[in-house]
Parts: sequence; structure tokens; C-alpha cells
Amino acid sequence: MRFTKIDIDEISKKLDIKNKAINQGRKGLPTKKDQELDQPQKEIVEYMRNTLSEERQMVIETLNNYQQKRQDIESFIKFIPVDLVVGEAEHEIEQNKQNSRDDLIEIKKKERKSFRGLRSFERKNDLNRDAIYPESKIFHWAVIIAAIVIESIANSYFFAKGSDMGLLGGVFQALLISMANIGSALFMGVYILPFMNHQNLTKKILSISTVSIYAILIFFFNLATAHYRAQLETDPIHAILKAITQLVNHPFGIVNYEAWVLFVMGLLFASFALIKGYTSDDSYPGYGPIYRAYQESIDQYKHERRKITNEINASINKYNGDVLTGLVKEAHKNMMEYPDLNNQSEERTTAFKNYARDLESSCNTLLQEYRIINNEIQGNTPPEYFSKKYVFNETYKTVHDAGLESAKQKEEELRTEVQKIDEKATNIQKDLQALNRKTLDSINKFFHDIEEEVENIMEEEAKEKWEEKETA
Repeated sequence: MRFTKIDIDEISKKLDIKNKAINQGRKGLPTKKDQELDQPQKEIVEYMRNTLSEERQMVIETLNNYQQKRQDIESFIKFIPVDLVVGEAEHEIEQNKQNSRDDLIEIKKKERKSFRGLRSFERKNDLNRDAIYPESKIFHWAVIIAAIVIESIANSYFFAKGSDMGLLGGVFQALLISMANIGSALFMGVYILPFMNHQNLTKKILSISTVSIYAILIFFFNLATAHYRAQLETDPIHAILKAITQLVNHPFGIVNYEAWVLFVMGLLFASFALIKGYTSDDSYPGYGPIYRAYQESIDQYKHERRKITNEINASINKYNGDVLTGLVKEAHKNMMEYPDLNNQSEERTTAFKNYARDLESSCNTLLQEYRIINNEIQGNTPPEYFSKKYVFNETYKTVHDAGLESAKQKEEELRTEVQKIDEKATNIQKDLQALNRKTLDSINKFFHDIEEEVENIMEEEAKEKWEEKETA
């Protein structure tokens, strides 16, 4: 702590000591008989005393602050809440369970409803196997898109050679044919072909009939495409009309080699698309979506269980690490600060005592300056008190930290308390480990209770629906 600097020359100028001493001397003041300080000397004393008083007040405030800090440390170490750590951890764990309970019940209800819907679908359609579908839908459809691109590129090559619009016209025609060829095959594979496996005989017959008709149509579509490609080389302008006529009169009368390659390639890509569409989901209509919905509900429930378990572990780790360790570290930090506060209090007290002594000495120096000049002007015998030093009242020169002696005596007591805190922390860590094991053992019961509650809820709901149906 720094005190106000004592600059005698600066103070002398500020108080105008020289001029005041001359003026008073010319007036013959103070007289030989005077026993009290005259006004200029009183001003010097008042100024220095005020300076000392201000510094003293700041020191007192600092010492009071130290005392308050010591009291706070004493209270903290004495009432440090390490004993509450386990209870707070248990409370947070239970809170986590209760906060997640409603969500967990809803997710489990969704999973059970999906399961019952799946089992009902399997019984209704006589299915006793798991659904089969591609693990990656993105990859599956990426292959199909690649097939469309490949066929379009290949077709554009064949049509560009015969098209009067050149490569651009060939690409446009190829793209349309590829989309019609593969697009129709995909539609049949995804939406029609799976119904050949349906339990309903009518749907099965309609599926087989539709696919058979489609097979004939796609065959002649690709044959017509081959005729069109052949006619492009002889008469591009009337190629479409001649291709239709040739298809009707001589369906297999194609003499162009590249046209036959185009025909075979079209059938292969259509067959590929039909198979990829058919295998894009389970072969039984509607089984894939309902099976996946059930699997997703299982995954969601498992995810929620893992989330709750992780939150419980996180709570244990938090109280074992951040909370408990933090309290112990804070206790040691406070214990290290406590004697420092005592030392600083002593240093401030001693420093102020020295500063008061220096300020008193400086006050007398200024008074001596005034008296010498005044005496030189008067030339008479000065007052008797001119030879005496001015002494500040002890009240101004001393400060006292009332709680310092008591605080020194409490240092050892506080060290003992901190040692006890360390011992408690070791035992609490063991209690938290035991709580962790206990909680992990009981979490399965928590989940079992949730599942049992969900079953009861669903039974009640089913019973209410049955009663409503019977009443209606």
C-alpha cells in the first residue's frame, strides 16, 4: 500500500509559508508572550494532520477489509459443504430420472405400438422372417442413377450418328428413351412386382398380369427404338413413321448391327432397373416400412437409455471432480491466503506508524522554516514554543487491527480443519463410487419399471377401446 508522497517544498509553496512568515514578522507576530501557534502555523499543522487523517482512514478501511476476508475464510472452512456432495449427487441423479421419465415412457409406447403393428402385419400376411432391404438407400439409388446416365451416354452415341441434329439431338433423344425405359422398369419393380408375393390372390394375379404385359410392352418399346435407330441412317426425316411401319410388318427385320446392339442394351438396362427397383425394399409389399419403423423405435429407445445412463455417470463425475475437488482446492487456497492477510495487516500497521512519524517530522520541518523566516524579520526574542517540536495526538498516529491477535491464534485451528476436509473428501470419493455402482445397478430396475408401466398403460388403452367398441 502506497501513502501520499511527502514533498516538503511543494507543500511549502502550496501553503505560501515564506510570504506568510514575512507578513506576520512585519506585524510583530507572534509576540514573545504568545503561547499558541499563530494562524499560519495552525494552517501547516491542520494541513499535515488532515493528510495523516486521510491516510489513516484508508489504512483502517484496508484493515477492516482484511478482517472481513479472514472472517469469510473462517466461515467457509468451518461450514464448507463437502458433507452435502453425496446428497446433492443423489438428488441430481433422481432429478435426471424424473426429467426423462415422461419422454422415456412416450418413446417406449411408440416402440411397443410399432412392435404390435409389426407382429399384426406379420401374422396377417403369414411372415415369419425379418425384412430384407438395402442397408444404404443412398448407395442403392445412386447405382440406379448411374445406370440411367450410362444408358443415356451409350444411346446418345448410337443416335448421334443418325440424327440430323447431331450430338445434341442424339443426347436429347437418348435421355428421353433412357428415362422411359429405366423409369418404367423402376416403377414396375418398386410398386407392382412385389405384389406377386402378396397373400391376397387377387393382388398377386393383378401383379403377375401387369408385369407380364409390361414385359411385352418394354420388349416392343426397345424393338421400336432399334427400328427407329435403323431408319435414322436411311431417312432421318421420316424415321419415326417408317420405324412404326417396319415394326408392324417386319418386327424382327432389322439389318442394322448397331440397332440390334441398342435393342439388347435397352432390355438389359430395363431388366437391371426392374431388379433394382424390386430389391429397393423388402419383397413383400409394405413390410419394409413397418419393419424399419419398428427398428427405428428400438434405436430411439436404446439411445434414450444410453443418454440417461451417460447423464447419471456425468453427474457422478461432476460431483467427484468439479464439485468436490473444487471445494477442497478452495479450502486450501483460503488457508494459504489466511496467514498472508495476517502478515499484510501487520505490514500495513507498521507502515502507517512509520508514515505518521515521517509526516510529523515533515510538519516540524515546515514549522521550523516558518519560524526561522519570521524570527529573521522580527529580530526579537521569539516565543518560547518556537524551540519546541509539535507532536500529533496519538489517535492520529496509530491504527489497530482488533481481530489480528485472534486471527493468529486461529491459524493452526484452521489448518486442522483443512486436514479434516481432506480426510472427508477421501471418504466422500469412496461414497460417490459406491453411489455410482448402486445407481448403475438400479438403473435397470428403473428401465424395467418404465417398460412395465408402458405395458399397463397400453393394456388400459386397449381395454378402453374394446369397451367403446362394445358400447357402440
